Amino acid sequence: MTKRSVSLRAGAMLALATLVWPGQGAAQQQVTLTGVNGVNAHGVYIGPYFGSTPGMPTLDLICDDYLDGVNIGDTWNAYFTNVGSGILGGSLLGQTRWGQVFGTGATDMYVRAIWLAEQLGTQPTSQWSGIHGALWDTFTGYGPGWSEDAAWSARADSVQQGLLPGLPTADQLQYWYVVTDVNTVNGVGGKQEYLTYITPEPATLILLGTGMIGLLGFTAIVRRTAV
Repeated sequence: MTKRSVSLRAGAMLALATLVWPGQGAAQQQVTLTGVNGVNAHGVYIGPYFGSTPGMPTLDLICDDYLDGVNIGDTWNAYFTNVGSGILGGSLLGQTRWGQVFGTGATDMYVRAIWLAEQLGTQPTSQWSGIHGALWDTFTGYGPGWSEDAAWSARADSVQQGLLPGLPTADQLQYWYVVTDVNTVNGVGGKQEYLTYITPEPATLILLGTGMIGLLGFTAIVRRTAV
């Protein structure tokens, strides 16, 4: 059987949606993958996916989970774990896929992955496969290891070491969430995990980071993995 899995990619203006968001920490929400629209690299869809939750008709998701799959139309229950309050402090890290795999070491991995996600909004499409590949490679042993990933992995290293500017601050990270299937146990099972950015205003949902403001459109690519 073949499972279609998706990872979205950035390329036009970020979508807005109305919602009432429960706030920081972690909330459990029903998520539906509604579509993909993007660019293909190595037979894989990269960049953000399109999803929705009750009250959020448009939700943009960036996959941080290369090995697992999802089908368009799938609906599942997921934890939305706030990076600023739930991951930096470590109190809710165990609800995330990579927190279950890497323990407290996953905290820096998520911050690094978010920095890479933000670069999708500022770089040309020719750089997208390297950026998203490096994002996946952040979770050691679980990424594609494409040759073009190396330059972006090295740049992310420099940012984390303070040699280059741009690492997201604690204030910026409070608007990022990790979306993890509630059926993920010990890092195994469930749908793909995603990153998403939600503004604090009760009537606004935007996927963007410090580098994603002005993003013009999202494109996605479908990845097929045999199961």
